[in-house]
Amino acid sequence: MAISFETANDHLASACAVGLVRIRNGVMVDRFSSFINYPRSLGGFDLASTEMHGITPKDLIGAPMWSEVLQQIIQFIGDDYVVAHNTDFDMEIIAESSEIAGVPVPNLSHFCTRQLSKRAVPGLPKYRLKDVDAALELGNCTIHDTEGNAFAAAMIVVELAERAELEALTHVMGQYAVREGTMGLGRGYTTDEKVNASAVDPEVTQEPQAIVVETPSIVVEELPVVVVAEPKKAAQPVPMATSSVVAESDESPLLTAKGERISFVGGFDLADRTAAKEKIAEQGGKYLKNVRADTTVLVIGVHINPDLEGIVAARSFNAAGSKIRMMSKDEFFGVLGL
Repeated sequence: MAISFETANDHLASACAVGLVRIRNGVMVDRFSSFINYPRSLGGFDLASTEMHGITPKDLIGAPMWSEVLQQIIQFIGDDYVVAHNTDFDMEIIAESSEIAGVPVPNLSHFCTRQLSKRAVPGLPKYRLKDVDAALELGNCTIHDTEGNAFAAAMIVVELAERAELEALTHVMGQYAVREGTMGLGRGYTTDEKVNASAVDPEVTQEPQAIVVETPSIVVEELPVVVVAEPKKAAQPVPMATSSVVAESDESPLLTAKGERISFVGGFDLADRTAAKEKIAEQGGKYLKNVRADTTVLVIGVHINPDLEGIVAARSFNAAGSKIRMMSKDEFFGVLGL
């Protein structure tokens, strides 16, 4: 479960939008988003914020207040852990907004993908969401769109889990000594850096222990948190809007991966992606980590944004003379016999 907020101004309780996505087996199966009618006593929209996320006061007309949105967030999260890129920001938004609204601060357990990225992908000049997304060559980053940002953060975990051949979220975080953070102490949060300085040492590999604080709210404690586990209720993957990005040419049907140079973009089940790579090699094709001018097939998985960087890059290359065929995951996996 990943979460992302936008604010109207520098006040953390001026949250004006939230987005969450639920990931199972590397695929988005559910999502939630809402505008938030924050207290105007905290100030109006500043120009810089509006330019970044495009949200205006008109978007908040009729939007629910924080207390209502918070209940929807808690209900949507359920028993999942939460991940966010820079949880200090997102968790403090929840804490301050709840305090101002006069409602209990929920006791949410969470992990920070920014801290994870610092340890798993060392040496980057910056660790903004778009920087890590680009470094991992995922092409999922939609800046200042709540659902898109949440999805991009979630896919960072999925990618690093695949690279480390791990499945459970707690195993991925434990591999890189990222401690679990827990909302509590009446407000605010505790993170891996605030809980224990030894957690900064990448040699620390012991399983992180949650800090559980008694609050009059939902407590998440010792739960089976997974990146690849089955959901409690049968959830169907969110349909992929691919009508505008596949079948863009009149080429004859693709019958085999032989001789093809193939890239993936969007969300894929980890097991499916591994099986596809093996089939591509068996049939004499080549898997390319990112979209390049010599890519011949771009396979598009589950995504929110129809203008993923990989799709935009493929169109740009095609405009310059490349011949990149765009296919949905189902179409391509049919070619591979999966």
